[in-house]
Amino acid sequence: MAALNSSLVRVNRRNPCPVCGKPNWCSVTDDGAMVICMRVAAGSICKSKNGGYIHILKEREYQPLQQIYRKPEPTPVAPIERRDAVYNALLDLLPLAHRHTEDLARRGLSDLTIARNGYASLPDRFNQVLEASNALARSHDLANVPGFFIDRQGRRRFSGIRRGFLIPVRDAQGRIQGCQIRCDEGDPRYLWFSSAGELDGASSGAPIHFARPWRVDATGEAIVTEGALKADVIAERLDCCVVGVPGISSFPINFGSWLTFKLPPLKRVLVAYDAEWRDPNKQRVGVELVRMLESLTEAELESIPLDWEGAKGLDDLLVKETRR
Repeated sequence: MAALNSSLVRVNRRNPCPVCGKPNWCSVTDDGAMVICMRVAAGSICKSKNGGYIHILKEREYQPLQQIYRKPEPTPVAPIERRDAVYNALLDLLPLAHRHTEDLARRGLSDLTIARNGYASLPDRFNQVLEASNALARSHDLANVPGFFIDRQGRRRFSGIRRGFLIPVRDAQGRIQGCQIRCDEGDPRYLWFSSAGELDGASSGAPIHFARPWRVDATGEAIVTEGALKADVIAERLDCCVVGVPGISSFPINFGSWLTFKLPPLKRVLVAYDAEWRDPNKQRVGVELVRMLESLTEAELESIPLDWEGAKGLDDLLVKETRR
């Protein structure tokens, strides 16, 4: 009975279920002596609480899995060129709902920018997800592209059925690294389009977004703010390069030098974190602002924190001033 006290681990492609041979859904104890197979009842000793079938294997029937599962290999992420091609095809395939077009316009984006940036609404019906996935799979390799995976029925599809729209997150060359989902309701409102832990899936990570990076060539200047969509709005309103970090603390310690590598003409950086950094109850925002400024200064960049009144974010302020 020692096997029953072992830890259960999920099967995968490299170590499929010893009973049914499938790479998903089933579980095996880390010593390989017990299997909960979700498909095969024959030969099991009883049914498990999760609806599977418990099989006790004889020594000759299994190879101990403790060494295999101790350090699982990280899932490789598809190269940026393939991700960019798949995401562009997905965004071309999905329409942008009228409600989302209106939302983006209210945020201060023009029709031209909305079209150029490639936002798209997520389907909220499962058959639409399958149709779009099948169409993409006929012309693109979707393996290890974050957001896409193979489900328990062996169907290639993408993550989530929710009301919301996709925001492309681009690198300094304009290629789509990944996507964020702006949900219509619920909390959190922003999620990553990711398929970490799924068969043939991958984690999106939290890439840094570049809006209008080409403007640095003319100005030598960029604004750093929080969030891809906020960056898109500021970039349009000011016609400048804006770098959107995924969170106030979501940047590496060497962010300044990394940024100069990505944008060689860069000389001056304006940091536009939301005005709440002045709130004594939100000291963490101020701490991360200082850390950002220090990282930029260490890279010999001129760094200036922006301050304003009358709005929470710089994007809100710019839109409000335009409408006066």
